[in-house]
Amino acid sequence: MKRVFWLLAFCGATIFCAAPLPAQDSFYVIGGRPMAGTRITSLPYTISAPGYYYLIRNLTYTDGDGITINADNVTLDLMGFTLTGSKIIIDFEDSKGIYIHRRNNVEIRNGTLTGWLRGIHGNVGNNYRIINIRAVGNDYGIYLVGNNHLIQGCTAYPGQFGINIGLGIIGTGTIRGCTVGNFYNGILISGGTVSDNVVSDCTGNGIYPKACAVISHNQVNNCHVGIDGYYGGSIIGNIVSAASGQTGIVPSTSASQPNILDQNTVSGAGTHYGPGRNNTIWGANAGR
Repeated sequence: MKRVFWLLAFCGATIFCAAPLPAQDSFYVIGGRPMAGTRITSLPYTISAPGYYYLIRNLTYTDGDGITINADNVTLDLMGFTLTGSKIIIDFEDSKGIYIHRRNNVEIRNGTLTGWLRGIHGNVGNNYRIINIRAVGNDYGIYLVGNNHLIQGCTAYPGQFGINIGLGIIGTGTIRGCTVGNFYNGILISGGTVSDNVVSDCTGNGIYPKACAVISHNQVNNCHVGIDGYYGGSIIGNIVSAASGQTGIVPSTSASQPNILDQNTVSGAGTHYGPGRNNTIWGANAGR
């Protein structure tokens, strides 16, 4: 009898201590039991030392920034929970759900930010990774300044600016596999790669590289300008739909900042420019 009891106890402990199973896109959920790292249980909160930090419940703060990251080599896991704020300005600064202040090697993942003027704001720094974040109802969804950043698998809607690296100031990186909608400008980048994203219903630009960048295999629908290539770069393999009064792809007119336009499909009743190489342009087009 004792042997059976200890066997059952051992099996129960094994199940309880098992590592979390990975889910699609590396998103995972872990129960509320204590684990390695530092819990964040209230806002505002400042991270001032390297390490792993995580939430255990939804948190709200309506009087400024929610979480400030003031250290290098930090991982912040929202664990599927939500940070809720208010759109206020204090001391001439926009409210920010998560504020990374001039740091390096910071990762933020797995959760929602809603109601802030800026959902995630990364000031000048290097190697930020924003993964599986939902930025909902913030004026700026995700806005990073600096170099070698990655924004992957994120969702942003609606507001003024969706997902940005640089915004014409300083910034390089990769924006990949994101869904952005109902903004003025959907995706902006100062240099790097924008690939495999879906952007829709923007009253300004769907994708707007502010410097030479690679814009590849995105789907852009119903934006005033689908892809603006004014600053040059490569625009390859995108699918763009533009309604009447909209423009599909605007190419560069500068000899010093030329485009490579290749294998794009542009459709709808709007104005479409080209031709580039191997592009398919159809519909009621009035481009050049």
